[in-house]
Amino acid sequence: MKNTVNASIEFHYQGELYSASATIDLDQLMKNQTPLTSLHHILATAANIDSYSYQYEMLLAEDIQFSDAQGIAAQFLHDGHFDISGFEIAWREHKKLEILQSIAKRLLDVNDLEQQPALKSALLEAFQAGADTAGSERQ
Repeated sequence: MKNTVNASIEFHYQGELYSASATIDLDQLMKNQTPLTSLHHILATAANIDSYSYQYEMLLAEDIQFSDAQGIAAQFLHDGHFDISGFEIAWREHKKLEILQSIAKRLLDVNDLEQQPALKSALLEAFQAGADTAGSERQ
């Protein structure tokens, strides 16, 4: 399932109401490694608000209201607030498990890693060791 959330923001500037809303494709942002903290900028773009304007400064001062989350994102939406950092962690973990499940299916004919916890643990440990090795080689 696709991970999306509706985001909206309203503010007044010089007696005029400004309103912006967009359905955010969280999967696309995460794949592009776009920080989810840039949601204000996405909403400003949707409302044709220039990032060098006073309206933009006013927009940045307002909290974004979130609704209608889909996919994993739904677990992180509570009363109009979206737990961005919690979602990012869960999204990465889900993607990692998708990769491992694909490897288990292709090489070991295992359809569900959840049914084989020892294998899942071994694959997760190998994945982490590879990530740790790659990280230490960059230093």
